[in-house]
Order: sequence, then C-alpha cells, then structure tokens
Amino acid sequence: MGKKKLEDGMSVWGIRREITLGTLLHLAALVLVLAAGWSNLQKELAVIGSELEQLVESHVRLQEHIENLSDQGMDHEFRLRVLEKRPEHNQKSVSVDRM
Repeated sequence: MGKKKLEDGMSVWGIRREITLGTLLHLAALVLVLAAGWSNLQKELAVIGSELEQLVESHVRLQEHIENLSDQGMDHEFRLRVLEKRPEHNQKSVSVDRM
C-alpha cells in the first residue's frame, strides 16, 4: 500500500497490484500446510473410527457375557431353592468337604 497525492494536497491510500515471488511462495506454503493438516485429520478420523468399531464389538461381547452370567445365576438360584425345599434336605445336615 502506498499514499497517492491528489492535486489538492490530500492523500488517498492505494493498493499495489503486484504479486511477488515471495508472496507466491508464502501462498504455496500455506496451501501445503493446510493440505497436510487435512490429510492428518483424515487419518486420525479413520483411526478413531476403527477404534470405535472395536469398542462397540467389545461392548457387545461383554454384554453377551453378562447376560450368560445372569442366566447362570438364575439357574443356580432355582437349583438352590429346589434343594432347600426338599424334605430330606431340611432334616439332614449336609457336610461340605473342604479341600
């Protein structure tokens, strides 16, 4: 930018309309940095996506395991109640072998 003098002594700001090699190099460097940042961002998003898929799969497996354990717990509870209701169980003491 430079000042231009008018005929009456007032100055008006003007813009120089030339592009230097340094300006072009700065612009090219800025474009390269933006492209590299975008590329890295895409790679990071892909990694996060795959890790998220693994997390969801692990969650599903864990949920199935918990459901199986819950079913087993209910089975054991039912068996225990059946054993407690047997008449011979109430009259005899059960010995437990400790190893």
